[in-house]
Amino acid sequence: MPTDKINEKHTYLTRKIEETFEAGEISRSECIARLNDLTRISIFTPSIFRPVKSRIVYAQGIAAFPFSKRIEILGKVCSYDCFGQYDPEPFGEDDVPDSDRDFGDFIIEGELISWKIGYYDLSEKKGSEDPANNSETVRVLRIRLMSEW
Repeated sequence: MPTDKINEKHTYLTRKIEETFEAGEISRSECIARLNDLTRISIFTPSIFRPVKSRIVYAQGIAAFPFSKRIEILGKVCSYDCFGQYDPEPFGEDDVPDSDRDFGDFIIEGELISWKIGYYDLSEKKGSEDPANNSETVRVLRIRLMSEW
């Protein structure tokens, strides 16, 4: 498939998410969560073809692992689905701790691994003013050993 067709398809995906948010069909938090889901599931896609502007950063502990273990870790982040384990009752709809689906943790070979998506402006020098707006946000997925927090 030609590059322009791939980019057109990805632009459609992100635009559709933003349009449903703007139409009031989903909450701001759900819009961010869906963009975060696209970030995670496109981990193995070359960055120029990703539907969401993003990059991956490994902490030292993760970077020291063999390549095969880092690929296994990326696979776990990509397929992570342990969201919504909090009781939403004490929180507002947009305040449930993992409602943006921007962090998680899991264990591989006895190591507790955590990941977190941060939101930055296009220069990546300051935080994004609106993580629900894909055109002005770069998502940075940081993966580290829990002991590195």
